[in-house]
Amino acid sequence: MESYFYHRFRNFNLDTLLRVFDSGFILPRKMIVNGVDDANNIFNGNSYISLVQKTLMTDDMCRYFRSAYNELIQGNLCVVISSEIDGIVYPNYIDFGFDDSSVFNNKNDDSSYRYSYYMDEVQTAIPIPISKFIAIGYPIAHFTREKTKDEIVNDIITIKKKLNDKKINIPIIDSTNSEFADDEKQIELSKIKLLHR
Repeated sequence: MESYFYHRFRNFNLDTLLRVFDSGFILPRKMIVNGVDDANNIFNGNSYISLVQKTLMTDDMCRYFRSAYNELIQGNLCVVISSEIDGIVYPNYIDFGFDDSSVFNNKNDDSSYRYSYYMDEVQTAIPIPISKFIAIGYPIAHFTREKTKDEIVNDIITIKKKLNDKKINIPIIDSTNSEFADDEKQIELSKIKLLHR
């Protein structure tokens, strides 16, 4: 399994993904002009970007602790990112039920001392260039419950056009399966073939 990083787009927001390609970077909240309110991402504050590194947790650990990969990445609209990015920090894990006011009063703090409910969350304060993207994860199974076949095809065409416009040659893969981007072979197997209308 490769030590890729993953970043999801909340609420399956395709527009946010396209804006990332237009800006050239995944940015921390303080650098986003007219950004959406993402107050639920409490532990990355305004200066940090939340990412997931699946290799930080074993299957056995996932039985006992919350996994950001399982809850936020698999089955979501996301990007797969090279492990060769800068500024990665490993937050201090706190239990989801933990109720220490000194921690919760600092949820949006931008200090270098980081917290997370997830053992597989990592953060960086350095914008992530789109040149570090390896693949786009598009959750076919989720969208078949919410969209028509034509709408899904249009989404894929829209993403492909944006990639072509930016001269970025990376695959769009189905992020439904839990192993969708474990390694290069799995990425190849997960490639979405454009559906016929």
